[in-house]
Amino acid sequence: MELIDEAKERCSITWSDSTTDSRITNIVSEATAEMNNLLGSSSASPVDYTADLMARDLLLNLILYKWNEQSEKFRDAYQQEIVECRRQYDVAQYETMLVATTEVSS
Repeated sequence: MELIDEAKERCSITWSDSTTDSRITNIVSEATAEMNNLLGSSSASPVDYTADLMARDLLLNLILYKWNEQSEKFRDAYQQEIVECRRQYDVAQYETMLVATTEVSS
């Protein structure tokens, strides 16, 4: 299922019109950028919202909060999950750095 379709489902959007479609598309784009920032992703270790179900669930919940104009409450509600997910990406970035350092010194 496409991310936009999942976002509509999470937000209980059962109709389709150009205003709603445009709004949810913009929210998905904004939420993706915000979640990437919250998770500390980089080009070396990007968030794969298809494979990482925890990150995808966080993203969909952020979209829901944004849809309901309550995004300021998201971080408080999901602080622990954000920290846990971010740790995974911090470790992945560290491992990437170690591999790059090892290759350079070899």
